[in-house]
Amino acid sequence: MDDWIDYYDSTHTIYVSKLHRDLHFQIIARDIVGYITSPEATVLDYACGEALSAGQVAAACGKLILAEPAPGVRGRLIARFAPNTKIRV
Repeated sequence: MDDWIDYYDSTHTIYVSKLHRDLHFQIIARDIVGYITSPEATVLDYACGEALSAGQVAAACGKLILAEPAPGVRGRLIARFAPNTKIRV
């Protein structure tokens, strides 16, 4: 497990381009939103990675919890979403 966390906490090239990366996160967000049954729902996104489209999910629910085991990624999530009161990391 540590190897996986270390890999995702490093600079890696699993995406062909920035567009590929952005579309990946947009599709995930769209799919998660499709499962939200109430605007008051609490949603857990575990192993969320950079969660670049988390704002879309947060807009559709009452509270979004982002759980990420990679410490560097988690730190970036905390900084990025600190202003959004609907998102907790």
